[in-house]
Amino acid sequence: MKYNCKFIKAIMEENLEEAKDAANKINKEPLTGYAKCYIAALEERTTDMRSDQLTKPWMQPAIEVVYAHKVKNETAFDQYQKESIAFARGVQKYVLIHTYEQMKMDL
Repeated sequence: MKYNCKFIKAIMEENLEEAKDAANKINKEPLTGYAKCYIAALEERTTDMRSDQLTKPWMQPAIEVVYAHKVKNETAFDQYQKESIAFARGVQKYVLIHTYEQMKMDL
């Protein structure tokens, strides 16, 4: 959990090197896979941003949102953010909704 928090903090601070370091130290799936795919999406490495380790249904669409945001593809962003929110529940759904609202402002 410690490294997952460090990963999130580094992403929020846009510190990709620190995020990579934290992602490599997360030792619990599906969090490890999600963190590594998230970084791949930010780096536009499309083949590495997909993984069988993303076992929660909201995870892969959420990664696609990150990639769509990075490449400024508003259509894909809208499609995948709706999909990931539809699959998410509880606190995760709340976090995704508000994260996407912030990301949308940058498109």
